[in-house]
Amino acid sequence: MSQLQRIIVGHDLTEGSDSAVKYTAVLAARYGAALHFVHVIEPIHTYQRLSHPFTPPYTPEELAQQAGAKLEDLVRSPAFASLHAEYEVRVGKPFVELILARRAWQANLIIVGGPINQDGPLLGGTSERLVRKALVPVLITKRPLSAATKTFLLPTHFSPASKQAVEEALTLSDLPFQHISWERRTVSGPAGTSIVNQADQCQADVIVMSTHGRNGLAHMLLGSVTEEVAQTAPNLILTIRPDAFRFELPQ
Repeated sequence: MSQLQRIIVGHDLTEGSDSAVKYTAVLAARYGAALHFVHVIEPIHTYQRLSHPFTPPYTPEELAQQAGAKLEDLVRSPAFASLHAEYEVRVGKPFVELILARRAWQANLIIVGGPINQDGPLLGGTSERLVRKALVPVLITKRPLSAATKTFLLPTHFSPASKQAVEEALTLSDLPFQHISWERRTVSGPAGTSIVNQADQCQADVIVMSTHGRNGLAHMLLGSVTEEVAQTAPNLILTIRPDAFRFELPQ
């Protein structure tokens, strides 16, 4: 992400995405990056309409038209007047379509809004799947921040992926290396809970973590500390994928 030129922004037109939009404007202005907003309409199957009879009877085309009008207003708003911003509406599984849009547009970063009010983990959510599958860094925003992002928490297990996370944090901070103040801590306890507690104690603006992208049985048995933090922490979370990771999209 050292050359941050293109950013994909997943926008579901809810309050949770507003924080992603506000932070995206700050980040794009800082780097002069181009923006590509993507809204994904997930098809409603017949059995879902039967089990949810009060679902609005809009066709995918009507939903796409409504979403497109809202995104058109967004990219023409004063916040993005000086930036290169465009949008598209896709139909399919949100995490798959965001990954496909990222690949087609060759973006360096994906930004999505996280849930603002949430009871329990968001299992199987779009942000969780992007953390596990995307080939580029994923920034999950849960609250809007200003340009004065100052404090970064960098959990590490001393792997090459953790080193890459540190490098991306330096890029995101946009500060000369010699002007950065460091503090090192070693704590004990469950990894996910300890990281969230440390973020609260040091009033971190952003948590930057590497993720292994485990699949199948390994993911079920070992879980993912990064996903746990992404689900429970109120901070911005930037997840970094190891360079060797590869993910094949479902057919």
